[in-house]
Amino acid sequence: MKLWNSIFIFILVSACCFGSCKNFQKTKESATKLDYFSFPEPSNWVNDFEDILTEEEEKTLNEIVNRYQDVTTREIAIVTIETYEPYDDIQTYGGDLLNAWGIGVKDVNNGLLILVSKSSRKTSISTGYGTEKVLSDQICKEIIDEEMIPAFAKGEYYLGVSNGLKKAIELWRP
Repeated sequence: MKLWNSIFIFILVSACCFGSCKNFQKTKESATKLDYFSFPEPSNWVNDFEDILTEEEEKTLNEIVNRYQDVTTREIAIVTIETYEPYDDIQTYGGDLLNAWGIGVKDVNNGLLILVSKSSRKTSISTGYGTEKVLSDQICKEIIDEEMIPAFAKGEYYLGVSNGLKKAIELWRP
C-alpha cells in the first residue's frame, strides 16, 4: 500500500511540474507575441512618429503611395521613429514591423517599408518575399546610400525619403 501511495504522489508531483512548465512556456510565448505586436499603430501609409516631416510633406508622400498602390496593388509604408529599442538593429525592427502591420498583399508578399530614425541616424528598407525578387537587399542599400543619405546629411529628411520612395517605385515598375 505504501508503494502505491508513493507512486501516486510521484505521479501527482510530476503532473504538477509538467503543467507548470507547460504554463511557463505558454506565458513565454504570449509575452513574445505581445512584444512583437507592441509596435505603434499605423494611421496611414506615412507614419511620422519622430515628427520630422511637415503635414504637407506627409500628405504628398501618402498621395504618391496611394497612386502607386491603386495601379499595382503593392503596398509601401514610410515610418519615422526615434528609437528601435528593444531591437539591436533597425533592419530587424523594420522586418518585424513590416510583418506585424501586414504591409503587402497576403500570399503575394508585395510590401515595402522605408524606415528612418533621425535620432539614431539609421535607415532601412524592408521588403516582403515577393518584393525582394525585384528590390534585393543590394538594391535597397544602393537606394539608401545614393538617394537618401546625401539628403539626410544636409538635414533634408523629406527630400531623402521622397528620393528613396521615387527610386524604389521606378525600379519596382510592373
